[in-house]
Amino acid sequence: MKKQNNIFIILGFIAMVGLWISTGLFFYVHYYSLKEELAINDDFIDNSISLDHLEDWTLDNVKVMAHIQIPTYNQAVSGYILGCEGVSLYMALRGLGYIKDYSIDRFMATMPQGKTPYEGYMGNSKIGHYGENTGKRTTIYPEALAKWASSFARAEDLTGASINKLKSELDKGHVILAFVTGGWQDPRWKHYSWSKQDKGEVENNHCLCVVGYNSNGDFLVNDCHDGRYDGRQGEYWVSAEKFMNIYNARNYAVSVY
Repeated sequence: MKKQNNIFIILGFIAMVGLWISTGLFFYVHYYSLKEELAINDDFIDNSISLDHLEDWTLDNVKVMAHIQIPTYNQAVSGYILGCEGVSLYMALRGLGYIKDYSIDRFMATMPQGKTPYEGYMGNSKIGHYGENTGKRTTIYPEALAKWASSFARAEDLTGASINKLKSELDKGHVILAFVTGGWQDPRWKHYSWSKQDKGEVENNHCLCVVGYNSNGDFLVNDCHDGRYDGRQGEYWVSAEKFMNIYNARNYAVSVY
């Protein structure tokens, strides 16, 4: 009987070790799958690189000129690691009172697809589909994004808009979807066969919501990829100089209202 009990104890121990190993392998594979996806696709904002784009928005003698409050949805947590444009649009629409009965999955399913970003989203924005995006510039550009947005609200393609134009839109209570770069780093360019510009497309592309500005000319953004590391909410200030340097590389934006 004692021998039989020992066998049961050994078998139980082996089962427990097996469970630990299988659980560890699951998280290992999941982690490195996600890591590979983020490495292949340059939309990921690694805030661990630098936090110098954060600004103190409670500075003395600085007046907030506009501030549109909208919710924040993290694109990675929502399952759309490469869907910054769509998730940002979802944030804007929800904040403006539209699509109240839409889950983010239902909304993202309506995103138009295209053979180029000028026609619709190029690639697959979901986590776990990085293999489908090889050689593709995973984004949707302002013209197609504005057309999609206009299915739910009023929207305008602001391609070529100046900084003053953006401020004017914010003064009206319009949310701006601005095309910048991941982590506010210098643009990295790559030419594709469909590129309309000689220098090509921005590889480290990112899209976020601009929701305000202050008397210093700094911009308040609500970033669908912010808070991944340190748990902050999506809102933070970007200095006027940094915003202009990155935004003016393309002057891509969409106004939603």
